[in-house]
This record gives sequence, C-alpha cells and structure tokens, in this order.
Amino acid sequence: MSRPVSPAAAGDAAPGRGPRRQPTGPERRALRGIVAELGACSGHAPLTIVFTAGRRTEAAWLCAQARSAGLPVRLVPASAPDAGGGLPEPPGPASGGPVVALVDHDADLPPGVTVLPGTPAASPLALWRPAAEVDAAVAALLARLDRRLLLRTGGAALRVRTGPAAPARPVGAVRADVTDAAGTFVADGAIAVNRRTGWDARLAGRAVRLTVADGRVVAVDCPDAQLRGFLRRAVGTHRVDVVRAVRFGVHPAQCAFSAVQGPVNARRPGVTLCLGVEPGRAYSTASADLRVALTAATTRLEPDPGGPAGAAAIEEVP
Repeated sequence: MSRPVSPAAAGDAAPGRGPRRQPTGPERRALRGIVAELGACSGHAPLTIVFTAGRRTEAAWLCAQARSAGLPVRLVPASAPDAGGGLPEPPGPASGGPVVALVDHDADLPPGVTVLPGTPAASPLALWRPAAEVDAAVAALLARLDRRLLLRTGGAALRVRTGPAAPARPVGAVRADVTDAAGTFVADGAIAVNRRTGWDARLAGRAVRLTVADGRVVAVDCPDAQLRGFLRRAVGTHRVDVVRAVRFGVHPAQCAFSAVQGPVNARRPGVTLCLGVEPGRAYSTASADLRVALTAATTRLEPDPGGPAGAAAIEEVP
C-alpha cells in the first residue's frame, strides 16, 4: 500500500477524467450520506480512505466532504491487486478510526472496513445506498427464507438444504451453508474465482450449466470453450466440486453485472452457488483454497415440496 497523498494529488491523477470535474447532485447527496454514517462511528479518530487507481476522483471528493464535516482524514492509494484479487497489504484502521475502501475488484479486506464498490461503468457513489435501506432488504429476506428450497434457473431446478442463513460480505448479501443439493443450476449472471483472471466475468449469452448430485458437481457445460475448459478442470482435476454455500444478493442498488469480478456482482440481485474443495481431497496444496462462485441472474426461489412453507420468492427479469 502506498503512502498517504493529498486530495488534490488524488483528484489530479484520475485517469480519463478532467481534474476539475465537480460531483453531480446525486453524487453530492451520496457523499453527505457516506460521511454522516462514517462520522457517527469515528469519534475523534481519523478516517482512512483507501482507493484503487480508477477511483482517485471519488476519493478526493470523499476526503473533501469528510474534512468539511470536521473529520480528520488519511487518503491512501492502494497497490495493485495480487494474484488472488486482493490487496497485497490490506489496509488497517488508522488509530482505531474507520476505514473505507473505494474498489472495483475483489479485495480481501479486514472485517470492519466499509467497502464502497463500483464497476468500470458505474461509480461507487451511484451504487451507494443508506445502511438502513440495505439492512432492511437483508432483514426482509432473512425473515422469509426457508432452509429447504428449489432454485429455478434457466428452465432447470436445484434442490438445496441449508443451515441457518446470515448476513454476509459484501454488505447487501445473505449466505447459508449448504448441507445437501441435487439437480441442475444454470448460472447466467457472473462468475468469480479467487484467482486473478483475464476474462469477462459476465455470463450473459454463455450460461454455465451445473449438474449436482449429493452436494457435488458431477457435470459442467458451457458454450464458451475457455470457461468450459476451466470449469471442467477445476471440478474434475482440482476437485472444486463441493457446493459449500448459497449466496443471495439483495442490495437495492440497480446496475448491470460488471465485467470485472468484484463486490457489485456478489451483492447484486441473484443467487450464487459457492463451490470449494473438500478438506483432504485437494489435488495439490496450490489449489486447496480454490473457490468458484457462479451467479444466476434470473432465479426463482420456491419452498421445496414437503419443506416448511413461507419461502422467499426472488425474481428478476433482465
């Protein structure tokens, strides 16, 4: 992680944007809301703003807004992501104060860091929503979610049994460990891998079809030869075949899936199967921690026949 910089230097360095661009009305409202929420938990400790290269302008605006509200601020540019997609030196709190990170990609950040994610096409400010609004969406799903479900995706259905669901990272998502799964799952939203990848994370037009039996993926198909080859090697060779969890995105911000895997895709409305390696079955130590997440954008959740009534129904039409 680099040394702190001045807000002027951060703004002037923004690639592809004029250094003098001012925030729009909605961006100003988002800045005020973000600072109000961060200020409520900062006390007298400084606020640390960590930002990736494409978010220098928003970082400078946020710094200026925080200082105008009387908050001491450290502005810290983040290093490039490592091979796993995270920040090589995860930022920690400055003197116990809050840390906020403006990022577009996946980043393994410490608990307690407020992540403001964006995409190459959408600013983090455009995708910010008040914490109360996000918390309400999460609570509403938790109140209605069953532990015996049918996930209907792409004309197929997957039966899942889960443990208790709970709020997950990124904020705006709910996750439940899977105890059993069988059927077919069609992911037409996005893919995420905890490794650096050079492909487009979006799956529109090249949906991945997983066949699952006894909680394991037993077959993979995809019209994209590169993705099909990768996933078949991951499942068949590296044994990333266990359906470890299901994640439900309920964040109220509306946006398209991003070409870059990151928090926006993870919290966007949809259902994600999280695949991992069973301990002791890894092909090698290098792939023992390999994880793959596949998201279905067009999904309907129904109570499984014979299961408890009252399951949530989440449906999105692209």
